[in-house]
Amino acid sequence: MLGFVGGNFYMAKLGRNDPCFCGSGKKYKNCHWQQQQAATLARLNTKRARQSLFARLVEFAQRPRLEAEYKSAFDLFWDGRRKLNDRGALTSLEAIRFYEWYVVDYRTSDNRQRLIDMFRAQSAGYITPEERDYLGAWQSAKYAVFEVRELAKGSAVHIYDLLRDEGHDIQDDNFTASMKPGDVFMARLVRHSEGMEFLLAVSQVPITERDNLLTFARDKFRLYTDAHFGANIDEFLRESSYLFNHFLLNVRGETAPAAGKVVMPSPAEVGKTAATLSVIQ
Repeated sequence: MLGFVGGNFYMAKLGRNDPCFCGSGKKYKNCHWQQQQAATLARLNTKRARQSLFARLVEFAQRPRLEAEYKSAFDLFWDGRRKLNDRGALTSLEAIRFYEWYVVDYRTSDNRQRLIDMFRAQSAGYITPEERDYLGAWQSAKYAVFEVRELAKGSAVHIYDLLRDEGHDIQDDNFTASMKPGDVFMARLVRHSEGMEFLLAVSQVPITERDNLLTFARDKFRLYTDAHFGANIDEFLRESSYLFNHFLLNVRGETAPAAGKVVMPSPAEVGKTAATLSVIQ
């Protein structure tokens, strides 16, 4: 049995009538059992909220009235290398990467509103409290290029944001357990009630491409500041994060349009772990 007490995990095989592991002398069912059951349920509800909210946002983003926005965003994100109406244009992993950017960062023609903000204004009354908590956190998510510097307690990692020159401790069991020092990733960082974590699309970059990626980012930032005097790195990443998908396409040699039709990710696909989500091999 996997237990969780005081922020720590431990392995134990206890029956409800066994002495509690804490040494109190009480039966497990009369001591820590209820606390552990509540913690397990809270973690399960949080995981479900993360998955279900993303599915709701994707459904909202595909409303017929947003069709023109969808087409414009698709062409911008994929740099003309994917064809919207071709069968199998995106894998499920690419779809998650696209939809995360589309709902969180893309600016619509309706006063440059983001879809996530429109969703909150129009649909937030129909979501659960757990989903609403995530929604607020995702509205403030920051796109980052980062390097894993250290492994921390449990499955946490210490990362270094290479473009903002700042470090963070991240605890996200969906992703961090498989990360190693020196790995380079791109993802949106989310400050949640329980600490820092990622949104859903975490893309690994080959270590051999680290310096090329930083050169690419700095060149694009310079061009952005030439056109937007006084802009900072947060503004650039908020407005131009789609450019980093172009970099991923170049790294993978995806220079020709692929055949296929966009496939909407199912809630089950959205809930996949980092090992199967959106990591470049």
